[in-house]
Amino acid sequence: MALFLHHIALCAPLFILVALGWALIRAKVFTPAVTKALGSFTFRLLMPVMLFELLSNLSEMPPIDWRILIAFFGSCAIVYLAGRGAVKRLFHSDAAGTTVLAMAGIFGNNVQLGVPIVQVSLGDAAMPSISIIILFNVLLLWTVAIASVEFGRSGRITNPKEVLAPMLRVFRNPVVLGIIVGTAWGLTGWHLPGLMTWTTHCIEPVRANGRDNRCIYL
Repeated sequence: MALFLHHIALCAPLFILVALGWALIRAKVFTPAVTKALGSFTFRLLMPVMLFELLSNLSEMPPIDWRILIAFFGSCAIVYLAGRGAVKRLFHSDAAGTTVLAMAGIFGNNVQLGVPIVQVSLGDAAMPSISIIILFNVLLLWTVAIASVEFGRSGRITNPKEVLAPMLRVFRNPVVLGIIVGTAWGLTGWHLPGLMTWTTHCIEPVRANGRDNRCIYL
């Protein structure tokens, strides 16, 4: 119980910031356009840079525990299959509707909310594991969704290109690119130049190492 409360206390500031942002939008202090711009800025620049900087030190981090991936995606598969069966029986939805509702049961904001929570509660050592989860989650999410809809409509996958195309587009995702490039750099064992390290520190959404000069972006 003490450990649970400890992690709640660590993550509480993040949720307070989320609640504050929601309240400011509801009070019309900021327009929805501001939210959209900040979200795009975070997703397209800040988050990829943060993940790149963290994974650039991959050679100095603990090895990835693949059991985490098995537990995560195994539980997702169980929930997804159970959701498909329940939706089909209860609502008699078509293939597209069944897939969307089943996907809703396993979809989570692993990037913009999940990454800061993991970094604050578990530290930088957990970032390789969460990065691999993000990478495979994006790859599998859209591929399984498209394949499921296609198979549900015709009983077979009539056009493999329609299934493979979303997988290829994933590699244009800024977050995925940050993970891949950061991992590739980290495997070389090289350290980032001092100026680049300082720059990346100044645009990270969350710094959990307690440095006085950390920069926090919402």
